[in-house]
Amino acid sequence: MIHNDIDVRHLFAEGADVITAILERGMQVYVADVDVASAVARDRWIRCIDEGTPGGLHLAGSGILLGENWEGSLEQAAEVVREMDASGVSWHRGCGAVANFVKAHNEVKDDVDEVAERFARELAVKVTLPCREQMLMRPEGIHIARAAYYDGAGQFDPSRVEGLPSGFVISRRYLGKTYALKEAEMAVGIALGHHGFGELFTSKQPFLLVAVGGDSGLERELTEVAKPYGRRVTVVSLG
Repeated sequence: MIHNDIDVRHLFAEGADVITAILERGMQVYVADVDVASAVARDRWIRCIDEGTPGGLHLAGSGILLGENWEGSLEQAAEVVREMDASGVSWHRGCGAVANFVKAHNEVKDDVDEVAERFARELAVKVTLPCREQMLMRPEGIHIARAAYYDGAGQFDPSRVEGLPSGFVISRRYLGKTYALKEAEMAVGIALGHHGFGELFTSKQPFLLVAVGGDSGLERELTEVAKPYGRRVTVVSLG
């Protein structure tokens, strides 16, 4: 299985042992041997939920999906960014969330990367914060996420801890349930689609939806997201 000269099966196999250990031991027991206390982002820059943009705080496409149109998204994103007490806004190339926005709004004819940058810059101006491009820390053209972290604690950064699977991060603490679940559903769709590991996710090597923060309500929310996928998507909790 080759994707743009990348051996996807090899990449998938590299993370298999971690998923197996989590399933066999349970997440709570597994993390007893992992320095999960270190999984705290070092900054408060807004980043996408993409596993290739670790750290900071997260909004898919810098928040472009928060509203029904461009202005609505800018207004709602600005409210959330202020609530997050963010220190900056970033954007990245090849953003799936921005691509979804462009596809849904025929009036937007520009290149996806141009739309991503323009939205982030307009948002940064609205909230009086700096803006920058975020370089992707994953192979180009393929999502390697094995999980999506539904962060009820705030500023969770799994990339800082060896032993935690690579994953999307949804900043649930700062988002309403309906929208946060929209981001979680998008993460699952990307991971199980042709831009992710896709068919390689099975009942024995599922995609994980990880409730972060010890709130059982978060697990219940994620269960609704996982249900359509059967055992290919599994909900676990990280207190």
